[in-house]
Amino acid sequence: MDRTRPGSGMTSRASAGPSYPMFYDKIHFLGSPAIVVELLEDTPSRWLLEELLESYLFAVQMGYRFAVTGATNPLVYAAVRRAGVPVFMERGYSLNRPGCILLDLWSPKRLEPEEASSASYIIVGGIMGDHPPKGRTYLLSSQVYTACAKRNLGPEQLSVDGAVKTAILVAEGYRLDEIEFEEGVEVEVESPVRGVSARVELPYAYPKVGGRILVSQRLLSLLSRGIIYEEEYLA
Repeated sequence: MDRTRPGSGMTSRASAGPSYPMFYDKIHFLGSPAIVVELLEDTPSRWLLEELLESYLFAVQMGYRFAVTGATNPLVYAAVRRAGVPVFMERGYSLNRPGCILLDLWSPKRLEPEEASSASYIIVGGIMGDHPPKGRTYLLSSQVYTACAKRNLGPEQLSVDGAVKTAILVAEGYRLDEIEFEEGVEVEVESPVRGVSARVELPYAYPKVGGRILVSQRLLSLLSRGIIYEEEYLA
């Protein structure tokens, strides 16, 4: 299948004009191809919400269906749904079938374009991340998505939206060694102390296309206004 590589306009399957209804009732209504973020965080977080929203908007822009599963905390579920992102409280057991791919940093095999483009579902662990990573995606591979193929996106630790974007780039024909990643993205953060600011380095790598870092500008804006202090010390 011919595809337009992201870069000029960042369009692909979406150019065919399919519709993207909200999938709130049953997970198995999702069509193929679909990107699914399985949450492993149960604490409400503006940072997490922004990563989920960014993932959804990028997936829809590129013509992929998208949903969040495992939002077991009613507060998280309500916040994600209010943002307009398709979300389910249930874990994705019904998606556990041959043809799905679970992205796992610890898998020995890399995701390849041929299998990514033909997969029914690509599952991303909804984890805010630990530095260094603790491998919590293993819980999904050993307990939920036992029938899915396990693949990695390279050695970099990616944010949720970074992993979604990278997986979609691979499904669009990019091989991982063709994708450039930017590490050490810095944000100037306002301090609770008036007149004081600091620079914070994000612990994730972000994919780049055409020299542009695919990082949420809304998230950078939130971080610059001190969301780090809010979530770290006031949660």
